[in-house]
Amino acid sequence: MVHFGVFVLGFSLAFWSFTAAHREDEGTFVVNVTQTSYQAEENQNITLEWTFSTRRDTSLRSISTFCYLYTEDRTLVLFHLNEGVESPESQDPQFAGRLQWDKDVLTEGRLTLHVSRLRTSDSGLYRCDILVIPDGSNSNRCSLNVTEAKPNSTLKTELQTPDPNQETDVKGRHLIGPGQPIEASVGDDVILPCSVSPDYNVEDLTVEWSLPDLKPDPSDRLSRVDYVFVYRRRREEVDMKLQEFIGRTELFEDELKVGNISLKISNVTLADAGKYRCFIPKLEGGVKEAVVRLVVEPRANSTLTTETQTNSQTPDPNQETDVKVGQPPLWALVLSVCIVLVMVVVGFGVAHFLLKRCVREKETKRCII
Repeated sequence: MVHFGVFVLGFSLAFWSFTAAHREDEGTFVVNVTQTSYQAEENQNITLEWTFSTRRDTSLRSISTFCYLYTEDRTLVLFHLNEGVESPESQDPQFAGRLQWDKDVLTEGRLTLHVSRLRTSDSGLYRCDILVIPDGSNSNRCSLNVTEAKPNSTLKTELQTPDPNQETDVKGRHLIGPGQPIEASVGDDVILPCSVSPDYNVEDLTVEWSLPDLKPDPSDRLSRVDYVFVYRRRREEVDMKLQEFIGRTELFEDELKVGNISLKISNVTLADAGKYRCFIPKLEGGVKEAVVRLVVEPRANSTLTTETQTNSQTPDPNQETDVKVGQPPLWALVLSVCIVLVMVVVGFGVAHFLLKRCVREKETKRCII
């Protein structure tokens, strides 16, 4: 009984020291927004930025984030980063192919999110919960109001469905891609952004994704080249697809009605790195193609990563974040182990003293150990 009581006491003290240390870290970890409110029009692009405390040795894998959009009737996941790795499967379809983030500046304490082709439904409160191990966690928020484009704006919001068999009498529409390379690690899912500007329904048009640097087979007299993805007659043409991309590439078909032809590649490999071309052959009046460059980095040894547990429940934007992810600081663990060991030694000492006293007085029946 003495041993068990001492063990419980030691464990309680160790748990209290860990909790206190973690809360103390959270109190010194600060997250700010560079701007508390934003105003924009439909189809414009915008950059939302959060800043947070970092150290010189802060690594990308020590950072996890969850960013949400809160509206009057729903909550949408804008961006999810788990131990430095983006989780596109968590993102709400509303933002599919429209969000980019700056990976290079994250370890400098800057979370920068670029949202393209804004919609009025993007209006609301944006909150990001940021965790940096072992520094702590915190959150901050900003608001965005997106208004309808002005009637005389060149960015038309009315969608028109083209007839694929007729010439399209629209000038100025063009394909746009990202202004910088898209980075990913081996095994990630990645999105290559490409869209028509201004918005335009391309559900009835042919959409092609290819590798511009891929040379045709010399033995093929027709010099045919297979594709990464081909969308034609409202469906995918699998027969024209490169073997290595079968089952790994897809479009966001619900987004085709607004001109979003971004390509999702699952489980990327080092061989996937390179240039990709998005192309709409019958897009009239402007640029029909854009090139996206994909950079793939080897994934670090998975045994060196720390285990992260992310709270799956949607947080209240008006409450402080209570994120319990990752491991405690090393000094807290060492202190906890020392406390437990001291309590165990004291327990053995007390038990030995009582037993020796009982033997000496020959009253062992009165001893309770």
